[in-house]
Formats: sequence, structure tokens, C-alpha cells
Amino acid sequence: MKNTILLLTLLFSVNAFADHSTSKFVWSGKCLNSNCTRSEIEAENKANYQKHLQHIQDLDAEQEEEDREWSRQHDEDQARADALPKYQYKPIPETDNCVTRFYEKASSIIGDNAKEYIDVEEIKSGKCIFGFKLMAEEMCEYFDSFSSMATPDWSEAEWCRYRSELREVYIQYSGLVGTSAFTDAVQAERKAKLKPVEDKHHKIYQNLYEQHLKQLKQ
Repeated sequence: MKNTILLLTLLFSVNAFADHSTSKFVWSGKCLNSNCTRSEIEAENKANYQKHLQHIQDLDAEQEEEDREWSRQHDEDQARADALPKYQYKPIPETDNCVTRFYEKASSIIGDNAKEYIDVEEIKSGKCIFGFKLMAEEMCEYFDSFSSMATPDWSEAEWCRYRSELREVYIQYSGLVGTSAFTDAVQAERKAKLKPVEDKHHKIYQNLYEQHLKQLKQ
């Protein structure tokens, strides 16, 4: 209907009153700029009017069909969108590398979160080193298992060996500490036993450290 009003308005404003002096209402055809009788002009205009009216109606029908097609397509697109699975948030998994694999396996071995006790670092693609955190000497119990999963830090094996020898000495006096039996003489005795353990560790550690420095310089 919008097309009908627009085109009729345009036709009447431009062509309908082409010649007021002779009362000719010619839009197009054989009577345009020619001598025709009034009845011939009216017949010509009537035919032109019907032709344009049909064209406008055809345009309206096409527009209505396009609107129906757009609405149908929109409904189909919406139906497909509604049928899609609704988005659900899934946390992004951690990168699968030697660090994550080590922590996963180590946690299953110790029955606790291995990140609390062990530091792991990837030094090259697919190769990791590990080291125990301070005050986590109980992890030395699993040293062999962890060593099969990653390379121990350069001083880790010695640290575990050293802590094991210290523990053996301390266990000998654990029942005396805090009692009257833990006399100065007993304390001196324990200290004397600890000294060779400390000296041995310092010597081994120094040698390992020097070797580590050489490797870094290579």
C-alpha cells in the first residue's frame, strides 16, 4: 500500500495535467504530444492508469512475499539457535607438560597436594627438575619415586642423605630431650655425634656446588 500511494502521487504530480489549455490528461502512449480527441485521451489515460495500478499491485505482492520469506527464515534461524546445546562454562585445563604430570603423580603417591612440599621446574621441552621445599624432609621418603618422574636438583640427593643421618642421631636422644636426664654431658655427647655428620655434608655439598658451577659454564 505504501508503494501504491507513493507511485500514484508521483504520476499525478508529473504527468496527469500535462496540458491545461486543451484539457489533455496524457501520461504516455500514442496521444502523448499528438492531436487526439478528448475521448481518445481519456481512454488512453484510463488504460495507462490500469497498467500502472497493476504494476503497483504486483510490487506490493512481491514485497509481501519478501516479508513472508524473511519472517519464515527468521523463525527457522531462531528455531535452530534454540535447538543448540546451551553454553556451559568449562575451566580451561592446565597445560599438559612435565610439571603438571609430576604434580599429579606425586600427589597420588603422597596422598596430599605435592605443590605444598615440592618445587618443579621445566628446564627444557619435556624435561623437569624438582627440589623439596624447606622443612619438607619427609618427602625424601619418596625420593626414588620422584626421581623416576623428573630429575632431582643438583643437591637434592645429598640433602636427603644428610637429613637422614641427622635424624638417626636425633632419634637416639629423642626420649631424653626435655627431661632431667638430658644433662650437659648428654648434650655434649649428641653434639659430638652430629659434628662428623655436619662436616661430611659440608664437604659433599661444596664438591657438588663446584660441579654444578662448571656445568653452568659449559
